[in-house]
Amino acid sequence: MAQHSAAGVLTVDDMRDTNASDAQLLTKAQAAHRLAVSERTVDRMAANGHLTRIFLPGGSFRFGVADIDALVASGARRPGSEG
Repeated sequence: MAQHSAAGVLTVDDMRDTNASDAQLLTKAQAAHRLAVSERTVDRMAANGHLTRIFLPGGSFRFGVADIDALVASGARRPGSEG
């Protein structure tokens, strides 16, 4: 697996190194919708290492569909949820 400069951070070059360059990517808004959480919660999840940001040229970032779907499938509870 490629070495990353920080936990939870990938670049497009990292994706090429891991043969994942054709992976489908989501914006923060799309990830939030898919997870049924707010965009702010997606930011917190990324900051806490629950989601990996994939940085694109120019500084914008996306989230991998596979990562989002795996989180949904795991039944992981949303940060801060009680019950």
